[in-house]
Amino acid sequence: VSEYKVWSSIPLGRVLLVRLEMKKSEILKSEDNWFCRYARVTPLGGERTQTFPCYRWLLENDKLEIRDGT
Repeated sequence: VSEYKVWSSIPLGRVLLVRLEMKKSEILKSEDNWFCRYARVTPLGGERTQTFPCYRWLLENDKLEIRDGT
């Protein structure tokens, strides 16, 4: 199980969707497909965390858009 954190230097407000994209790299080999259960967005001010359920495989050069499920 891996967890990845992405930071924003500006306030995002309410997020309507999250776009995930996997690009081939030296670190992620083509056989390293990724199963995403969900993505979470937590504002810096400690407001309500949004959860974006996914439960799908992300394959090489694949893109997914997932909507808020909370």
